[in-house]
Amino acid sequence: MIAEQIEELRVLFWSRTARQTMILFAGQILNVLLGVAVTALNTRWLSVRDFGTLNILSAVVLFIAWFFDFGVYHAGSRLVATVRSRVEERKLAGGLAFISLVLGLALTVLIAIVSLFIDGLLHMSIGGTLLLLSPLVAVFPFQLMVAMVLRGNNAIEKLSLYAFGPRLLYLLLMIIAWSLIGYSVTMAFGLNLLSLLLVTIGFLIFLKCDFHELSSTLKLIWRETKEYGLKIYYGTLVDNLTNGTDKILISYFVGAAPVGLYSAAVMLTTPIALFSKSLATSVFKGFTAVDRIPFRDAMLNFVWLIGASAALLLGSGILIKLIFTEKYLSIRSFLPLLVLASMFNGANQLYHVFFMAHRRGEIVRNISIISSLINVFGNVVLISLFGVIGAAWSMMATYCVNFLLNLYYYEHVTPSTEVA
Repeated sequence: MIAEQIEELRVLFWSRTARQTMILFAGQILNVLLGVAVTALNTRWLSVRDFGTLNILSAVVLFIAWFFDFGVYHAGSRLVATVRSRVEERKLAGGLAFISLVLGLALTVLIAIVSLFIDGLLHMSIGGTLLLLSPLVAVFPFQLMVAMVLRGNNAIEKLSLYAFGPRLLYLLLMIIAWSLIGYSVTMAFGLNLLSLLLVTIGFLIFLKCDFHELSSTLKLIWRETKEYGLKIYYGTLVDNLTNGTDKILISYFVGAAPVGLYSAAVMLTTPIALFSKSLATSVFKGFTAVDRIPFRDAMLNFVWLIGASAALLLGSGILIKLIFTEKYLSIRSFLPLLVLASMFNGANQLYHVFFMAHRRGEIVRNISIISSLINVFGNVVLISLFGVIGAAWSMMATYCVNFLLNLYYYEHVTPSTEVA
């Protein structure tokens, strides 16, 4: 009996899924470590208020950029996962690249328009920075396209490189800029976008996008988007409304400095769900051929979430001083809530990808709409009453509800059952 259990554990931790997960997780952990270095420098070279302003800039751009998906990339990722020819993969990549170009240009125009009135809305001066850097934000549709194509064709090693490449370049560029010409919020945000753009261009070249038969490829992508991708988008559309609203509302109700504290705490908890996302990405292609989530995948995820959360809570004091300096020690008051939120977030990942692999976009839509409405309501009410701690409570409640909904649909609605 003991020998059988040992063998099961050996198979679990040495399976192809586990190896791919570790490869992708290693890349994403390297990205986190680079992010720690970037954040450590930013919190030293910028004031707490300026660090908060930098995070508000990111939140505003990402809040808008997430709308420029339309379900195209989820549909494209699934198409790539199902084709058996490299030629077809490259044609799909070409079609998605063309769509990304159109969406990127539209995103640039919209950011430029938003920059004209954002200062009056948030009572802070970020409009000039947004206008100046608006051409660079066109990279975001391409970033999502590259990640989804690599996920679809199970190129986990390449996806791992893409996970940390932009952050590595950003770190190098910011050190050079600080040494030679000085450093500011605009410089920090601009170099972040520039590094993402340069690395994304490199990966687009690697994908060898084929633009032959573009018209028929776009029709194929549109059909999959209409039948599957839009269902994902309708759910994530509401979800995207909440993306970054916590930071924006903290800025509105409390100020820029608390945004810096909150962002630092969120960054600390990011690795908890990161492994779960890596695991979900690794098994996406395999999930298209199974009717249930394999036990070993669920167990691997569970063990990680418990261990990582405990380690972070025990070492939080040392980590905060080491990374952010003692100015950020106050985040320990709400860090446990964010740790719990990250645990729920990590637990959701396998279910979320399982439903997408089975083209059950309506399930993802339903879950996203319900949990996102709770998030919006929680943010508005709790942040206005309790500030940063209210944002942490809202995030924890949102991911908890999301987890319960995932469990409900997984246990009561099989992949072949219709959902209203």
